[in-house]
Amino acid sequence: MPGKPLSNDTTMTMSTGFPSINTCHEADAPTSAIEKTVCTTSTVPYTTGIPGTPRPTSPGENSGIMTLIAISFLLVAIGFKHCSRLFRTFTQDLWSVRRRANVFDDRTANETQVLVTLIIQTCVYESILLLALTGRHAPVTDGNAFTATMLLLGVTSSLYLFQLAAYGIIGYVFSDRTGRSQWIKGFNASQALLGFALIIPALLTIFYPASADTMLIIGAALYITARIVFICKGFRIFYHKITSLLYFILYLCSVEIIPVITAYSGVILISRLITE
Repeated sequence: MPGKPLSNDTTMTMSTGFPSINTCHEADAPTSAIEKTVCTTSTVPYTTGIPGTPRPTSPGENSGIMTLIAISFLLVAIGFKHCSRLFRTFTQDLWSVRRRANVFDDRTANETQVLVTLIIQTCVYESILLLALTGRHAPVTDGNAFTATMLLLGVTSSLYLFQLAAYGIIGYVFSDRTGRSQWIKGFNASQALLGFALIIPALLTIFYPASADTMLIIGAALYITARIVFICKGFRIFYHKITSLLYFILYLCSVEIIPVITAYSGVILISRLITE
């Protein structure tokens, strides 16, 4: 029976007699010698894939940093199991300048140990926030994140130890034993409470790097607030007459301002070292 002629893309199968569609077009065939060479010698793209690009990493994926955070959490949790009432005394130590001692003010060895762990926690979270700050000056990779964090932990710990020693010396020279004890207790209380306040900003910084700028501003505001409250307590302890104001200004410059600027210079130096 006469039928419609088949197109160029249609062929008759020998077994069934039905037309089949040929998906190969003549226009798709290589027309030049160069194209023929490429088709016969080059690798087929789908067998090799697309070259990959390194996936950006965050400090939250670094096992060393996560271990450091887990240890600090564990130490604090173990300590507060036995000394939960210590947290309630921090607000009193931070602001009170009561001269007469309370019979319930004596601290046990366990409470001192908890205080030490809280200070360590504060230094850890400060170093994590400073790590995000160094990321603004130099890229932080998974390979150097833990090393940079440990170096920054050394900076924050050194600043705390320097200020603690300075407060002890100043309190010994310009105040009596009670005033010096109140001042040092206020400093430790401010650092311990600061550590609790920095938990959320530090964790958000490492798990959500996009929020690092906001968290750095919040962390800086919390640090400045803790320092202002502590400085106000020192002013209440040491200010007696107008001449005390001069010594207080010298104290602010030598203990509260210059060491912080020096520590920031160390942070910048560390940011340069991790890029080399």
